[in-house]
Amino acid sequence: MFSILYLFFSLTSSECLECHDVKLKGVHEGIECFDCHSDIKEIPHDVPLKKVNCGFCHENIEKIYKEDIHYILFLKGKKNIPDCKDCHGTHEIISPSDPKSPLHVSRKNIFCTKCHKNVIAPKVYHSAKIGKEKCLECHDKKISEDVKNSIHSLLTCNDCHREVREIPHPQKLPSPECGLCHKKEYFEHIESIHGRAIKEGIKEAAHCYDCHGFHNVSKIDENSPVYFKNLAKTCGNCHRKKEIAEKFKIPIKNPYQLYEEGVHNIAIIQGKRGATCSDCHGIHDIDVSVSPKSKINKYRIPETCSKCHEKEYKDYIESIHWKGYLVGVKESPVCNDCHSEHRILPPTSPESPVYPLNVPKTCSDCHERYTLIQRYGLSEKRLATFYESYHGLALKAGNLFSANCASCHENHKILSSTNPLSPTHPNNLSKTCGTCHPGIKPGAKIHYVHEIISPIGTIVINVVRKIYIWLIIITIGGMVIYCFLDFMKKVREGVRYHPLSGKEILRFNKFERTIHLIHLVSFLILVYTGFAHHYPDAIWSLNIAKFKGGILRAYLHRIAGSVMIITFLIKVFAMIYTKRGREQFKELIFKIKDITDAINLLFYNLNIKKEKPKFGRFTFYEKFEYWALVWGTIVMGLTGLAIWFKENTLSILPKWFIDLFLVIHFYEAILASLAILVWHLYWVVFDPVIYPLNKSMFTGKLGEEIYKEEHPLEFEK
Repeated sequence: MFSILYLFFSLTSSECLECHDVKLKGVHEGIECFDCHSDIKEIPHDVPLKKVNCGFCHENIEKIYKEDIHYILFLKGKKNIPDCKDCHGTHEIISPSDPKSPLHVSRKNIFCTKCHKNVIAPKVYHSAKIGKEKCLECHDKKISEDVKNSIHSLLTCNDCHREVREIPHPQKLPSPECGLCHKKEYFEHIESIHGRAIKEGIKEAAHCYDCHGFHNVSKIDENSPVYFKNLAKTCGNCHRKKEIAEKFKIPIKNPYQLYEEGVHNIAIIQGKRGATCSDCHGIHDIDVSVSPKSKINKYRIPETCSKCHEKEYKDYIESIHWKGYLVGVKESPVCNDCHSEHRILPPTSPESPVYPLNVPKTCSDCHERYTLIQRYGLSEKRLATFYESYHGLALKAGNLFSANCASCHENHKILSSTNPLSPTHPNNLSKTCGTCHPGIKPGAKIHYVHEIISPIGTIVINVVRKIYIWLIIITIGGMVIYCFLDFMKKVREGVRYHPLSGKEILRFNKFERTIHLIHLVSFLILVYTGFAHHYPDAIWSLNIAKFKGGILRAYLHRIAGSVMIITFLIKVFAMIYTKRGREQFKELIFKIKDITDAINLLFYNLNIKKEKPKFGRFTFYEKFEYWALVWGTIVMGLTGLAIWFKENTLSILPKWFIDLFLVIHFYEAILASLAILVWHLYWVVFDPVIYPLNKSMFTGKLGEEIYKEEHPLEFEK
């Protein structure tokens, strides 16, 4: 006792400084060296000194430390286990609350990682060991069951809730520091959009437990909320809520609902490994699309999709679209510009942007945009010129097998037409077209679909179109006026239908009536199916134009066309090889009298002439109809066959001939249909002399009185 008092009063820290260049700073400034090194009895002292017992002053901390993992490992004989001085220092100990301290909370990510390369430091360095039983005195036993069945079953409560030093603890505890064990994930999360939002104090931002669960965190299996089959639903807990999207100005309001309908979710439902949220957005490093680090940044989208679609990616990075984007064309499309996002549908879905019928519209979203056309000098009217082509008309009509943009330009490896490797390069067009039209000869010169390359072709098509338009206006207009004048003349004179009575004269035999009936049926089918092809979206054509992709319409049109051509050839054969046919042909030949009859009938109807001209076996308007039928059948037949067997046509003619034939076929159909509607129907239906119907084509006979009035010259014979 005396010796201790002697040391207390006789030894001072100043004596230590005679040998040691040490000065106490920080929290221990003001205490003597012997307060810690109590084993020093005299100066000079023995070496080495005993280990300092920090618990002499820090009794509570010592108790906690003895339950710490570091101390447990020390007792097991592990080497290099840190003690008090390894963390706090020796003679210059700074309070952990001081920002200069290596143990300050702001430096926790640096200090502990000197040893622990795979974790981050916790908020609390010394946490009390509190038994689970103590926690269950207040907390529901379900929590215990959840933890027991979780991946954290070997941990105790305050392995996560390290701030709890005593029971009862404050009601509101800070969030557990998952980064203590999950360093990589922790750092990714705090840099993500969710982590930054948490830092900004946004309550709705996703924490670890919002995705992984609270006490029931399981390994990533079918029970885990982050298992690929369950992840969309987990993310949807927030991202299905429209109010959250509106509050934080998230552009896509309902991504979860859209994803549910997409091909990736359908694949998961079918038991396949379809892409889910984290495959595209990332796991913990989720960020907004404008961030260069984001997996859904426009620059990185192709790479993100390549994880599953490697071949498509390799093709795409060779394309003009990707190369355009790399040189600054920010509007250049990437995967989601064509396929959309979240609600990505298979190409077989009619609602998919890449469904064959929708491909032209998808491509035209860029190629028909005025600003892009002006900014980058793109060719104009890509969609309009395509829909005017044979393929475009077929596609509009619902023909899924007709060529669309991708059929010629390919899907992902789209190259400039000036690139020798491009399927649309002039030297490759015969091969490209030959994939569908094998009859095309290699090396055949084929012009582009979107424009008429040949100046001659452009001139010819424009001239033919204008001729037809004026021909239709003048011809049909003239017919309407002529028939109207005839009708008014007969009404004023009280001409009425003469019922069949008395003697009837044979006008058409059974063969001629059969030919007429076949012509009638085939013509009506051709008119309906032809205009349904050209106007597939019209109400009257929807049922057939798009039924089974337009296949039924196409077959009906071709069958009816073939029947009409065959009956026409049969009629020609009959006129050559039968006596009656030759007689009819002579009577049907136009003569000067037919022209004068037409003029005289017009003058008669205008009351310029008093007498009506007399007609023979065939009137001038019947001859006009007949030769119009001959002309129309030849023109429509030839152009129709050329379009039908276009590969053979293209093997001998430039591509602009197909466009020319389409123009002729279309306008000739309009002319023929209107002529039948106006001219033919008037003379066989609405003419007061025979109203309500000239039945001679069905019965073969015409009443003597009508025959005498309409064909007096023939009757006199």
